[in-house]
Amino acid sequence: MARIDIKSSSTGGGGGSGTVTSVSIATGTTGTNVNATGTVTSSGTLTVNVPVASATNTGKLTNTDWSTFNGKQAALVSGTNIKTINSNSILGAGDLVVSGTPAGTTGYIQYNNAGAFDAEANLFWDATNNRLGVNTTTPGTTLDLHSGADNVASFNRTGAGSAFAQYSLAGANKWRTGYDNTAGSFVIYDVVNTTNRVVVTTAGEFDLQGNKLQNFCADVETLTASLEFNAANSATYNGRVIQMSNACAFTFNNDLAIGFSATFIQTNAFTSTFAGVGSVIINNRQGHNSNNGQYSVVSIVKINTLQFILGGDTA
Repeated sequence: MARIDIKSSSTGGGGGSGTVTSVSIATGTTGTNVNATGTVTSSGTLTVNVPVASATNTGKLTNTDWSTFNGKQAALVSGTNIKTINSNSILGAGDLVVSGTPAGTTGYIQYNNAGAFDAEANLFWDATNNRLGVNTTTPGTTLDLHSGADNVASFNRTGAGSAFAQYSLAGANKWRTGYDNTAGSFVIYDVVNTTNRVVVTTAGEFDLQGNKLQNFCADVETLTASLEFNAANSATYNGRVIQMSNACAFTFNNDLAIGFSATFIQTNAFTSTFAGVGSVIINNRQGHNSNNGQYSVVSIVKINTLQFILGGDTA
């Protein structure tokens, strides 16, 4: 409640007495807070100043301010001028429950499809067993890949270096397989013992810890006439099984690589001979230099620069 106190201006120490015949009240806007100014004796004017409210003034709202604020609380709570979540205003007490309806069925992986959630049936998460299926909704392992194409999975090493897949047990690395870019070979590497156990080269060598099988093939070649085996035809006959249906004379040239080998089978009732070219020697434990007739099987292997070994059913 506002109050106006009228006091004597006497310096005598006591309160004065008199009659106030009239007091006028005027209004103003000066100052930074509500205040009253003026002097009243028997009559006078008191001015009550109510400034317009601002960042620095305590005072009244203008009619423009009133229009700005009028009804805004109701509009805010009703959601007229505020966004809602699932039709719920963010104003008020308590927690809002934010939920949505996922696309697809249970297990389908969600993804961003042009700004909207979508589901991919070919990426399936088995939450019960913690398994991911690619092109399958029943993954049987931690990562289960299915594909109708020849290449089920692709491993690409970006940049320079080798491309390996590593196998670990309880966090300890055990084996790795892949392309060794240093040697240009496919390897099976023993991590524990730090050595290659198997190396397959682009030259056709299959190396088992230093024991090489070169150009091995299970194909059967048929020869019906005599032939000199040399470097020019080595790729055709090295490591092959050769079937003979006639009596043939086979010779072996010095330019064949050490390790050259072939197995000969005589299918008809003929005898074929085996001899070296020039200084090449064909050794046999029994001194034989031919096969032993129909259905006999003999093998020949080059063991050093000038020496071949002939073994099997010889004569």
